[in-house]
Amino acid sequence: MSLKQQPITKDTSNGFKNSTNGKDNSSTNGKDTNPEIQSFIDLQMEKERIRLEKEAGITSSNIQHFSAPTENLFTADQRGNTTLLFGGLTWGHEHLIEGAFRGLGYKTTAIPTPDVESFQLGKEYGNNGQCNPTYFTVGNLVQYLQSLENKGMSREEIIDKHVFVTAGACGPCRFGMYEAEYRLALRNSGFDGFRVILFQQTGGLDQVEMEAGLEMNLDFSMAIINAFNMGDMFNGVGYQIRPYEVVSGKTDEVMQENLDFMHDVMRDKSRYETTGTWKRILSMVKLDGTVDYMGKFYDQLFGKDYTGGLNKVRDSFNEIEVDRFRVKPVVKVTGEFWAQLTEGDGNFNMFRFLEGENAEVLVEPVGTWIQYIMWQYKAKIRGRKSVGEEEFDVPAWRLDKKLANELSFWKKIATMTVAEKMFTREYNRLQHALGGSLHHLIDQYELQRLGHPYYNTNSGGGEGH
Repeated sequence: MSLKQQPITKDTSNGFKNSTNGKDNSSTNGKDTNPEIQSFIDLQMEKERIRLEKEAGITSSNIQHFSAPTENLFTADQRGNTTLLFGGLTWGHEHLIEGAFRGLGYKTTAIPTPDVESFQLGKEYGNNGQCNPTYFTVGNLVQYLQSLENKGMSREEIIDKHVFVTAGACGPCRFGMYEAEYRLALRNSGFDGFRVILFQQTGGLDQVEMEAGLEMNLDFSMAIINAFNMGDMFNGVGYQIRPYEVVSGKTDEVMQENLDFMHDVMRDKSRYETTGTWKRILSMVKLDGTVDYMGKFYDQLFGKDYTGGLNKVRDSFNEIEVDRFRVKPVVKVTGEFWAQLTEGDGNFNMFRFLEGENAEVLVEPVGTWIQYIMWQYKAKIRGRKSVGEEEFDVPAWRLDKKLANELSFWKKIATMTVAEKMFTREYNRLQHALGGSLHHLIDQYELQRLGHPYYNTNSGGGEGH
């Protein structure tokens, strides 16, 4: 191929131009370059790259990028014959979540509390160097699936008819690796292809939304949050009463009865939805969705289903005979989220041990974690604005863009502030319905003020202030 060099002249305004036609032949992306010339340039560059690599002793190879394995989706048409599995919380939380899931139309089962055998299975089938919560929770799922197999179910049937739902998030601790660890252990234990759906701390289900089997809508979110809150309250009241009960075991007996009762309340909860003529009229003006949302929020804020049920639970707990003249030290338990929550071998049965040593245990509610997540969201967007990220870094003369960014920023802050207020209000409302003997949730902004001098509140992940 012969290349004829065109005469080049200098133009101070547009760089170098071809003197024959006055058009700019310089191009940073090669789109305006003659294809033959560009091909020749690319060939010479490749030859030069190979020569330099040989001189430097570098052996090049084709890079094979990692791609996540293809997951079999859980779709809406599979709900009738697919059981949702979950775990990792206290038995009280899990029993109420079962009721919430069943009320939304899902078949669901909470897997048992992890034990030492679960831990050993997690170490056997998982990666080396993981933390105890990972081994306990991952091994617990494997143990449960093995128990189904021992009862006569084939592995194909187990994989086809079950889905595991778990939490996950990004961050420096093992929490960001949960999904991968579950998949690795399932593959190594012979359950390759078992579906794991990640319900992320940072928002939503990591699954294709179209015809999703687990629908993340307002009903789902409210039901799960209510189950979390009431589970916190059952646990808190149980630990308040148990050390002072006159009849040993009475608190656990009443707790079981009332958890079953509230499970049924959550299962049978009706969901607000416009129907019939009103539905047709509102859909014509495209207001049916808005009215449904408003109705659901109104029912949540002012409905009596949960508070009425908790009033009955309160009366049942009040019938337990206690001796308040017993002197007990109060022991507050805090720390890593799972280890300070589980009620089994994962924390050496810490709560029962402390009660056996004549202590009253003060447990940390899941509600504190939910508030912390909301606080983190607001802190993150404030931090992004303060360091001038791209969406805020606009020229001074673009007042329209600056105004739009400010409005977007304050809309996010206001939305999350309303969510914080609503969550705290609902938590306190349910707590008062149960008797009001529990502590209110801690103010995250007061914790920020107290903690920042000792632990930078911008640090997060496995630890936090």
